[in-house]
Amino acid sequence: GAPRVLRFAGATADIVGVNASIHSGEIDTDAARDGLPERIDEKVAWVREGAGDRFDALELNAWLAVAEVTDDQQGLAELVAPMFDATPAEVLSSPLALIGSPAQIAEQL
Repeated sequence: GAPRVLRFAGATADIVGVNASIHSGEIDTDAARDGLPERIDEKVAWVREGAGDRFDALELNAWLAVAEVTDDQQGLAELVAPMFDATPAEVLSSPLALIGSPAQIAEQL
């Protein structure tokens, strides 16, 4: 979402979706890069600005780009990293990607 939309949502909504932008109409590398931590943090900050004191009462949601239970977290991160035009470490730090064992995913959540 754009800054104006996310600030408005923060000010008026009870549930706000924070997702990668899909300007091209496809989930491409631009959309994937928009789902990396620094961009999602920026979007949550816009929601927080709009919400003010209401922020703690809001429910935030996000579409998951990757959700996979595996015993080989690093291997899967290396496999999907090119789709994100990112490093495996960036993929594993993305709030839109849950990869790993149940314990690793629980820790990320």
